[in-house]
Amino acid sequence: QTLLPLWRRNVTIIGIAALALLAIGVLTASQATLHLNRLRSAAEQIANGDLSPPSRISSPNREFAELQDAFIQMARNLRAAREALDRQVDQERKMNETLHSLERQVVRQERLAAVGVLVSGVAHELNNPLQAILGTAELLERQSGLSSEALDEVSFIKTQSGRAREIIRNLSRFSSQHTGPPS
Repeated sequence: QTLLPLWRRNVTIIGIAALALLAIGVLTASQATLHLNRLRSAAEQIANGDLSPPSRISSPNREFAELQDAFIQMARNLRAAREALDRQVDQERKMNETLHSLERQVVRQERLAAVGVLVSGVAHELNNPLQAILGTAELLERQSGLSSEALDEVSFIKTQSGRAREIIRNLSRFSSQHTGPPS
């Protein structure tokens, strides 16, 4: 019987120590779970596209602090990479817009050049028969014995031919205009 009180005391001490160790284990596990949940929510935030670095909170140990720092640095690096990609996409979009604008200008210039060549050819082809008409009208005007009405008609032909020649000259000037050097 003398051992029974010692045995009870030792069992009580062991029980209290076990409960204390269990409480410390539960407290440590809950702290670890809390920090792991915060890191998980930070990872979900990053996965959802929010690349703002998570706020730094105090950690119970060095490993959690290092893991938290790694998450913060990862978020910063991802944000910097996304900003660089956004800038690059914006530059490429602007370059594409400039390229399309230049392509439209080249097409417009080619059309104008084609119109100029066409107008030049038409002006040349119209000028030859017009010269024949003017020459014939001048020969008719020099003939004697033409009535005044016939002379009026010949004069009208010369006037209209002169107008046509001026139109042809304007067309020729238009077709021979050169634009400035390409830019």
